[in-house]
Amino acid sequence: MWGKRYGMPFTPTPHFPVNSLMALRGAVAMQMRMPREFLRYVDLMFKAIWEAHRDFNRRDEIAAA
Repeated sequence: MWGKRYGMPFTPTPHFPVNSLMALRGAVAMQMRMPREFLRYVDLMFKAIWEAHRDFNRRDEIAAA
């Protein structure tokens, strides 16, 4: 329902459960060091996990995103 409402395709990530600690640390770093890029970072991470199905349990996948 939410995907349709906001025009965002939704399929659950096959990598569930996800340890998002590294991505969240990246968000804090972006907010502190590059606040103008913070929302862009959040958008990219959201798309990486929910659209591209990157495995956020792996550091290299977060870095690639």
